[in-house]
Amino acid sequence: MIEPLRIRTRQDGTRTLVVVEGEVDMASAPQLESALLAITDGDVIVDLTAVAFLDSSGIAALVRTHRAMAGRGDQLTTTGEQTLVRHALEVTGLFEVLHPDDADS
Repeated sequence: MIEPLRIRTRQDGTRTLVVVEGEVDMASAPQLESALLAITDGDVIVDLTAVAFLDSSGIAALVRTHRAMAGRGDQLTTTGEQTLVRHALEVTGLFEVLHPDDADS
């Protein structure tokens, strides 16, 4: 049985922390994108520590959300990527975009 994607949000000062648990794939990426786009003000940090799988649909959701937030002057960053998720972000060039302060990562 496939576990549903779990998304929790909490305010951290002017930023919002979004904790994601589960697999982000074609079926669950729209849920993630909707949750991120529902945050209408301030920077967003997405904690991917509990995400073991991220496919192209999840990557596309992060790209669209990043563009939307950048367009309003806010920043979307990620943290805690497991090896496979980090690799997916690195090969697409998105890791550097989502980690602007980690130039040496």
